[in-house]
Amino acid sequence: MHMQRKHPEYTPDSTALHQIIRIAVISPWAYIGFEGIAHSAEEFRFPVRKSSRIMNISIIISAIVYISMILISISAYPPEYSNWLEYIKNIGNLKGINSLPAFYAMKYYMGDTGFILLLITLFALILSSLLGNLTALSRLLYAISKDDVLPKRFSKINDRGVPANALWLIGCISLGIPFLGRSAIGWISRCLL
Repeated sequence: MHMQRKHPEYTPDSTALHQIIRIAVISPWAYIGFEGIAHSAEEFRFPVRKSSRIMNISIIISAIVYISMILISISAYPPEYSNWLEYIKNIGNLKGINSLPAFYAMKYYMGDTGFILLLITLFALILSSLLGNLTALSRLLYAISKDDVLPKRFSKINDRGVPANALWLIGCISLGIPFLGRSAIGWISRCLL
């Protein structure tokens, strides 16, 4: 690792405090998904004390992973740049793996194995996020159906304790969305956020 390059560097176009605040404001979004625990709490069959311990451990592990990824990403940059700040400032003009600092760093340190490992990790992240959101949304539909907002058939639980009708509704709606096109999907996601 390039230890001499580990000091904080800020872009000269704004103050260090302004840059720190910008990062602090967006950092909670890095932990999206933890609310899925609350949506699935009804299915837990162990004491509340154990669930808080599980959640605390998962937050600590997530923080370690995020911090490690940041440190790895800032520790490597292509040889044509003299420092990481110069690399990041020009990142919009780069193509391929050089335009993705985390991927570049993994390939720099571990070769193709690191690159493939990061791809597998990202795939697992996307898949687990989708499954967590699917579980949370099915539980939400189940709950509002119990409150008579949706028809009662969506509040039925199958033999495995899963709101299957709510999952079918989500699946049917989700299957049609890709056919709306990229601009419609962008519009839908902007409306939801």
